Amino acid sequence: MIVFFGKHEIINQWQSVVGADERFAFCQTYQELAKYPTDETTVVYVRIPNKASLRIALKLRLKGYRVCKFWAGTDSRYFNDASYFEKLLSKIIYKTCLYRNFSPAPWLSNVLESLGLTTTYWQSCSPIFLQPELLNVDDIAMHELKKIKNILVYSNPDRHWIYSTQMMLALAAELPNINFTFVGDESLNTLGLDNVASLGRVSQDELFKLYRSCQMLVRITSHDGFSRMIIEGMYFGMNIITNWPVPHSQYANDIEQIKVLLKQDVCFNKAGYDYIRREFNIDAWKNTLLTALT
Repeated sequence: MIVFFGKHEIINQWQSVVGADERFAFCQTYQELAKYPTDETTVVYVRIPNKASLRIALKLRLKGYRVCKFWAGTDSRYFNDASYFEKLLSKIIYKTCLYRNFSPAPWLSNVLESLGLTTTYWQSCSPIFLQPELLNVDDIAMHELKKIKNILVYSNPDRHWIYSTQMMLALAAELPNINFTFVGDESLNTLGLDNVASLGRVSQDELFKLYRSCQMLVRITSHDGFSRMIIEGMYFGMNIITNWPVPHSQYANDIEQIKVLLKQDVCFNKAGYDYIRREFNIDAWKNTLLTALT
């Protein structure tokens, strides 16, 4: 039995796609977890603040469970920014208590291993839950030809430095003939930029509409896991510009590189579309996890 433990958005996403599968369970409290026998249960948890993560690892291991931690992108930064003694203690606890450190991206594995942790790469960590029949390749490709060039960008009011928000606004200012749509930040100041729309936080359905209506997703971050927005964007055939080595995306790391890519003609990203359906479907999600735990 594999139990996903705790309260976290990532776990909620997983729960929404697993369905009725007796090999997997979800619980949020230690009381709920207690009904699963320790000798037959592997617990996978997600927790970003490092001190809270250490407490969970210790408590679960002391209870006798086989424990795995899933490292979101921000986790590695909290761990790296910890004081010397906290980092030293963290390494000891993680190495003693954890059966696996799951990493969703090769570059995140490199960071964690440089900090002294052995990782297991779990590629299908963000399973796509949309029904394939909702999309038709020919329809999307035809729709792509009719779109005005519109660039989708994510921003976060508390993390502008992570998501390169100011760089993206400067980019929009230099390309007045291209439309930019920002999501995620209710307070983003776009005054003076007629080609920029800031929608703030949007629902999942609204985000899906943006994937359909925008030609490209630009995601330049100071650190990241395997972004769910990139996975979802490719699912809709979007072209992706990112500063991480994501398959079937285009690499850029500064404004000049991005400008060159944005000025190119854009077509339906069939390679990315096929890649996401092949590697990030729910069966791949289950199989890669089960394989990683053997």
